[in-house]
Amino acid sequence: MEPIQLSKDEAVAFAEGKQWEPMTLRERTEFQLFQDRLCMPFGVFHEAVEKALGRPVWTHEFADRQRLQDELRGLGPTPENPAQHALDSLTAMMVAEGKDPATQIIVMNVDRDPEEP
Repeated sequence: MEPIQLSKDEAVAFAEGKQWEPMTLRERTEFQLFQDRLCMPFGVFHEAVEKALGRPVWTHEFADRQRLQDELRGLGPTPENPAQHALDSLTAMMVAEGKDPATQIIVMNVDRDPEEP
């Protein structure tokens, strides 16, 4: 059963009224992850998702909400390789934006002198 979606006005009222505060971190995750509109500050939501999933969640992973929903429901695996998972999430985000991942450059975990151009 799909959750009832809050309207824009309801989501704003929920956020401004801080109605997420009495919820546990798991409840915040279960509620917000299935809403189309952000109903709490993103930092509050991000923290809740990390606690509920028991792992760090990269910001760009939110572009593939279905993957996070499946992981929360126990229908999808917890990533064994965080770097590969991050790359897969970025690829999914590019595809969702209509970009060809084969034409994009992704740089991860680069050690360099910050003074170099």
